[in-house]
Amino acid sequence: RPDAGGAERNYTIGVPRVNLSPIVSRRSLAPAALFAALVALGIASRFAQDVCPWIPPNFHAVAGTALFAGFLFRSRAVACAVPLVTMLISDRWFGGYEMGVMIAVYGSLLVPALLGEWLARRLAPLRVVGASLVSSTLFFLVTNLAVWATWYPHTAAGFARCYMRALPFFGYTLSGDLVFACGLFGLYCLVASRTALVSRRAAAVSVRA
Repeated sequence: RPDAGGAERNYTIGVPRVNLSPIVSRRSLAPAALFAALVALGIASRFAQDVCPWIPPNFHAVAGTALFAGFLFRSRAVACAVPLVTMLISDRWFGGYEMGVMIAVYGSLLVPALLGEWLARRLAPLRVVGASLVSSTLFFLVTNLAVWATWYPHTAAGFARCYMRALPFFGYTLSGDLVFACGLFGLYCLVASRTALVSRRAAAVSVRA
């Protein structure tokens, strides 16, 4: 992911600096394939709850893939499109709901995509966890505000009842977002480290030759 001046950035995650330019350059990866893979993962994780009843509700990869897309893609529009396309396709199957609630859900899922750009400045484990927790919390607050405004009495008691009933789902959201975000970023750093190691070995062989 280059700076405005075109120079490649080095990202750190609690280890010596590793040049990730082979991972993020447009020449070495097909952005369309990455986009499709992230959308497919998000959709599959939503459908998995129908196939595996033991998976709790709201435990899916949509926010995690949005966070990773915001980190990986240079374009904000492309990063934001990942959760939107995921939800549009999967909601065609699951069915729609009240427009105000849908707007809150879709809008809240743009937050991790935007937070991913913050991670691109410096990648570290605590920053990934923090960004995931922030996006989960905002999703809980915003979407349940829309639920209260749509389906509950507009009273203090109705407001409290709405959020109390949503608390178990908040736990599932936190867990799912953390698991998928940490999994994606962990895999990314593993591949980046292996790629850097191969590059160093190839350079050493070239020097000896």
